[in-house]
Amino acid sequence: MRNLIFAAFIIMPALSAVRAQTNRDVCHVYIIDSKSARKADEEITDIAARSKAFKIIGEFSPEINEDTLTTRHFIFPGSNLIITASVLYTDELMGSKNTQDSMLLGIAVAGKAEKSALSALNNAMAELTYNSNTDKVRAKKFVKVKGRTYLVALECECNVESTK
Repeated sequence: MRNLIFAAFIIMPALSAVRAQTNRDVCHVYIIDSKSARKADEEITDIAARSKAFKIIGEFSPEINEDTLTTRHFIFPGSNLIITASVLYTDELMGSKNTQDSMLLGIAVAGKAEKSALSALNNAMAELTYNSNTDKVRAKKFVKVKGRTYLVALECECNVESTK
């Protein structure tokens, strides 16, 4: 009996950790061309105009680990600009009554790849408390490229069940 109780104390946390690892966050970087979006809004049924206005640039799953920064870089279409997207999980910055864990995400557009969008100049950031009930979060900013205005965003869907 004693060995069974001891085994339960060893196995239960291990199973819990395995279960927690089956979920992941999935982040998308996308742009919306403001002019094309306005045109698509005027012509509600024009699917081609809507797809032209909205473009997913890339997708990634950040590493969910305390104080681990995940940064990805993407080329802004039709330009020499680089989109830097960063996600950081921590337990030290923004605790709440339900959790000490938090998530920061940032997006930046510049002429060069930034080490982190969280510390880049002229970035957009979001910070939130993070737990198993966190669903979605987004950081977005407007940029002007070749005379056109674009909305650039990093959006993360949280706690997505892994297919593995």
